[in-house]
Amino acid sequence: MDRRAQGAPGTEMLGQLIIETLVRPRSAARQVLATGVPQVFVLQGALLVVCVGMLLNFVALRMIPITVDPITASMLRNPVVGAIEELLFLALTVLLTVRVGRLFGGKGRFWDGLALLVWLNVVVIVVEAAQLLVLAVVPPIRGVIEIVAFAPLVWLTWVYANFVAELHGFQNAFFVLGAMLLTALVLFFGVSMVLVMLGYSPQRLT
Repeated sequence: MDRRAQGAPGTEMLGQLIIETLVRPRSAARQVLATGVPQVFVLQGALLVVCVGMLLNFVALRMIPITVDPITASMLRNPVVGAIEELLFLALTVLLTVRVGRLFGGKGRFWDGLALLVWLNVVVIVVEAAQLLVLAVVPPIRGVIEIVAFAPLVWLTWVYANFVAELHGFQNAFFVLGAMLLTALVLFFGVSMVLVMLGYSPQRLT
């Protein structure tokens, strides 16, 4: 009885923070940064969200069979390698977020950025799990789910822009969003050029 009483507030606070993240992302970012979670717990959280995320992707592909790109297919075939790649991508994303932000006068730190990204992944997992639950309960709406599946991702991109703005102390989240899109575009062309120089044509990558 006492344990339930102690656990309920934590669950309620978690739910409130998820709603806060979707509605007032900068306020949620401040709350996450204010917790001061130790680095070891942040690392454990990163590993947990990567593993749970891969599991959800596997389930989603079984429920909604679609054609995936070769990289995603390879990650799902070899979960251990896939998890390592996801962790490296997570770390690279945070590193770029911190470095690029500091070029514009930001003050963000790596571990704070990782904590924010881990929390954002928690929210993504909750959203994806909710979609899968609705799909399992009401299978006929699969077509609707497929159509609106990208809407939460677009919104979560805006949420992350607000997270980055709060991390670095920027006032304008639209500026951050533009910088994120520009950085992604530069990286895309940069990686493409490197792959072409290594002998990989676009046809071989598909």
